Amino acid sequence: MKTLSVVLLAVLLFTLPAAAQDQYFEDILYLGDPVLPYVNCEMVHLLDHATMGVYLGCPSYPFISGLEFGLQITGRTNTALMPEFPVGPSADLMWNTDEPGFVDISLMFESPLTASDNVLLGTIDVFVLDDGVLNFTLTASSPSSLTDPAPLYVADPGQILVPLSRYPDVGPVDFTINGNCAIFPLNTPRKYACGALPNDRTSWGSVKSLYR
Repeated sequence: MKTLSVVLLAVLLFTLPAAAQDQYFEDILYLGDPVLPYVNCEMVHLLDHATMGVYLGCPSYPFISGLEFGLQITGRTNTALMPEFPVGPSADLMWNTDEPGFVDISLMFESPLTASDNVLLGTIDVFVLDDGVLNFTLTASSPSSLTDPAPLYVADPGQILVPLSRYPDVGPVDFTINGNCAIFPLNTPRKYACGALPNDRTSWGSVKSLYR
């Protein structure tokens, strides 16, 4: 009987996921291909278009009503950027492109988006007009609506400003065009898991603490 118990324990341990190998994220913002969210590198020719998807991962609240973030851009002089977010006539989209090396984006959606582990919030079309590498890094907008500046989304219920983190292992650049794609680990899906949410998602926003 003792031998059988040891064997069963060994089988159980073998089949359970190793917690140390999982990466648990909550409330993260990241850039990726609109079809393949874990691909963050594209090779295109001059005068071609590339598309970056703006994703919210592991949201803590069931609905997303708005978004605010900045993009630091290296290598941009003439390249044109065109955002496309699910906004309507009653929604505000602020798109500040006065500086080639920095872009501000803030908006409120006409109606809240339903949260999931990975939500495609919108896309940014990049019309490549510079001959060289373009690097995009997520940052807080300037000025930020938070006392401690960070990218954020507006969560509902409650119209709560939720600070967002970047993927911890993406490195200094979140998306690159015409760079060395081999150096980016996001070109292949990685194992990660969102934190557990309670069964009643509709009441989640009013009971979960914003800061963990």
